[in-house]
Amino acid sequence: MSIAGKRSSRGAERGRIVVVALAVALALALVVPAAARAQRAGPDVCPWCENDPQRLDAAGLVSHGPFPFAGKTSKAVQEHVSYARILWLESRHHRIGSLLEEYTVPERDAKFVRAELTELKEFFPKIDVRTRRLDPWLRLHIYAMRAEKFYQTFLDLLGLEDKDFPDGASPHVLETGRKYMGEGPYLGEKEKFEVYLAETLSQYRDVVGGFFGLGTRKPQRWNLIQHDALWFGLWAQEPNLNSDIAVYCCLVHNLAHNYLDGFKHYSYDLPVWLTEGLGHWAQREVHPAYVNYDTIEGSAPFRQNGEGWPGDVRRLLIKGRAATLAELGRKHSFAELSYEDHLVTWSKIDFLIATDRSKFGRFLDRMKGRLDPEGLPLSAGLVDEQRTALQEVYGWTLYDFEEAWKAYVLATYESK
Repeated sequence: MSIAGKRSSRGAERGRIVVVALAVALALALVVPAAARAQRAGPDVCPWCENDPQRLDAAGLVSHGPFPFAGKTSKAVQEHVSYARILWLESRHHRIGSLLEEYTVPERDAKFVRAELTELKEFFPKIDVRTRRLDPWLRLHIYAMRAEKFYQTFLDLLGLEDKDFPDGASPHVLETGRKYMGEGPYLGEKEKFEVYLAETLSQYRDVVGGFFGLGTRKPQRWNLIQHDALWFGLWAQEPNLNSDIAVYCCLVHNLAHNYLDGFKHYSYDLPVWLTEGLGHWAQREVHPAYVNYDTIEGSAPFRQNGEGWPGDVRRLLIKGRAATLAELGRKHSFAELSYEDHLVTWSKIDFLIATDRSKFGRFLDRMKGRLDPEGLPLSAGLVDEQRTALQEVYGWTLYDFEEAWKAYVLATYESK
């Protein structure tokens, strides 16, 4: 089922609500044994990394807290959710708070999770890669690894490295004459990307309500303006998040939004087709069956299974019902995207990346970090900039782009 929302435009209203739409396919059972709740009353020392700084560092992690979170601190959030124990973990680019309970991996996902456990075992030898029971501490480490791997995927798409972004303390770009790359080291944001993984609705609402003043049931992205960080939260018992892989897909879809927003600093909105299309692409790289949508509150649910998307796009194209890039570029909110538009936004991003990943990174580079002569963020003229970027980076006019995209769809997507 779809859920609603739109992060507000930046500027005077920057930092207001975004409600993330998502719909998830495949009814895989989430097992939450009572023993998991007992584990939360256990010691503060993680049984896998044992809070060992050397092991954590080798795995790309920092500590189990405390650290800044949700505009305040991890300690303040825990005091607010006093009835349940939050497990915390900071990695090189993320700060994560998790209330996810013990999970039994279904047979269909066992191979997938075993590969992840094999990667983690290199750093945490106590892990049994054959286990199908993931305790809350182990799930926390798995999600940190997933977030960090996707962060690297995003950097690779951009063709950049951490060192390409400012340290947050350097003089303004106009004083240095350097290319503007944002305000801080985390893709251009000053603080790390934050993730809150609640298990229940009450755990989720107590944070989005207590810290952001929201009463929603829906997953959220939030711009922490004063801390210059981007936050995302969900609750795993949400009816459509019916497996751990579904939760993973929801996370990646929304991190794609936050990474792209944060790239060269979150100062203005990109065209919705571009951000939503990248979110769809990222989620499908994990599993094509799980679909996440950004829509408005109260909108009718979109189709939940994404495995047939390539064939659906092909049929839309043949019937002449696929929106052009020019048409998508004139849609300024997620509310304006139809179900068919969501499929087409994914396909156009898929095409751009498949054609040349390095060019796609240069295309994003042109769209983000735009400044006016006074050094202020420049959001005006994005539609024209999009057209110019396609011409200069890919060598296409809008007509050339559509013809090349059509040829790609007909040659690549099966009709079944």
